[in-house]
Amino acid sequence: MKVVSDGLARNPDDFRLYHYTLVYLLPKWRGSDSEVGAFIDSAARSTFERHGLEIYARLYSAAAQDQYKHRLFADSPVSWPKMKQGLEDWTSRFPTIWNLNIYAYFACLAKDKAATKVLLEKIGSARILDIWEPNSQVMLSTCQQFANAPVDPVPAPPTSSTTRTAPTT
Repeated sequence: MKVVSDGLARNPDDFRLYHYTLVYLLPKWRGSDSEVGAFIDSAARSTFERHGLEIYARLYSAAAQDQYKHRLFADSPVSWPKMKQGLEDWTSRFPTIWNLNIYAYFACLAKDKAATKVLLEKIGSARILDIWEPNSQVMLSTCQQFANAPVDPVPAPPTSSTTRTAPTT
């Protein structure tokens, strides 16, 4: 980690240094979920003034690709609000269709229906299937259904005439 610190002190915006360190810290190689989270949080703090939370989104995107896959939000310490802001920072700096696909993919994984819907509409037919792998057609279809499904109605509260019974053992 001393070598990494020295490299980042000399080249604080070299994404490769962050990425290679992240790969080293992944649980499948030698690290842990908590080490991944601590490293990404540290990287985000050190680059925040220059890039907002872009590095946070980039590194968790890489972590999903290299380790967590579709289970990023279930198995890693990622925060969707921070990831979402990072994706906003990333796509505003580099507004490519590739990056919009990445944003839509993660919005769907995070179960952010409103963001998923807006992003899929922005992408339109310019979907990049490599981003939605594995099983990209299934993933895209699932995300489209999720984004376009009506909001579940809120159940009505019980009325005062409802009889309550104690649970049985």
